[in-house]
Amino acid sequence: MEVAARATAADVGAAPLVARAPRYDFYQLVELLMRAQGCRPEDEGKAPLQVAGVRFKSSASLGFPGTDVVALHACPREGHVVEVSFLGLHGAQSPLPGYYLEQLGHASAHGEGAAVDLLDFFHHRLLTLLHLTWRKYRHYVRYEDGARDGFSKALFALTGLADEDLRADSAINWGKMLAYVGLVAGRSRSSEVVSGVLAHYFDLEEVEVLPWQERWVAVPGDQRSRCGTACMGLGRDFVIGERVVDITGKFLVRIGRLTRQRMADFLPDGRDGAALQAVVDFLLRDPLAYDLELELLPDQVQPLRLSARHPERLGWTSFLDPTTDAMRRHRRVRLQIRE
Repeated sequence: MEVAARATAADVGAAPLVARAPRYDFYQLVELLMRAQGCRPEDEGKAPLQVAGVRFKSSASLGFPGTDVVALHACPREGHVVEVSFLGLHGAQSPLPGYYLEQLGHASAHGEGAAVDLLDFFHHRLLTLLHLTWRKYRHYVRYEDGARDGFSKALFALTGLADEDLRADSAINWGKMLAYVGLVAGRSRSSEVVSGVLAHYFDLEEVEVLPWQERWVAVPGDQRSRCGTACMGLGRDFVIGERVVDITGKFLVRIGRLTRQRMADFLPDGRDGAALQAVVDFLLRDPLAYDLELELLPDQVQPLRLSARHPERLGWTSFLDPTTDAMRRHRRVRLQIRE
């Protein structure tokens, strides 16, 4: 449901802020007031402070200001009025002559005249621009869950992911991927980049990306050697058989020091299995083939037991006799993710 353009009464959720307003920083107080009203400053075409029912005024007092925020007033018509001690045309910080400031201070203290209210009309706009300027380049302030804020969308656009529907169809947590926009926006994706992103994204201690893995590649029919007809030049295009060994198109992602539960999470049907494959596919420039190797901690290798509570996976998490030295050395499973 849409928020009213102007609050008709002070929000009860902001009541604790009224009593403790001078203890808050100016920017922090404004952010808390908008949050209490459920206001999204990132909404385009809207005035967030007007939607949140927040107005600004400058204190006309000539005394030395002890804090940036003098007071927070709850008003039935205007919502909340934040009285500040800086950037005003009246008060102790004003550049106007002293006799002007004394008249304005006296009028404000006794509720006389409209000069102070007229100047506050300009103060409100000036302080509103100050707040919007302050938060514009502070991503930690603007950030919203799911990276729905405008600054996050601009960062995603650098990597070709400006479409929200495209991101929503992926198993990747895009809020985490924001930290790697600078890496993935570049032209090169080295093994160090891939392993570093995987380690940080999934909070892993040991991740390696090993290139030059062997695989068998089928030779296309028009490139196979045929006696007397095609591909019979020795040392040029002669090939024996229908497939050859290739080490240029495949790599290995090795994840070590895993507990049994964490290892189960990275299996193809595990909790993080789809996300792991999606992150690797996103980081690759070319659709290379790769395998995934998961290695258990030495104390996590257990003998095979038939149990309904902790079912074993044949070929994945089952070990016949983990007490042998050979089994302790080979406490890993290798999965073929893409051929």
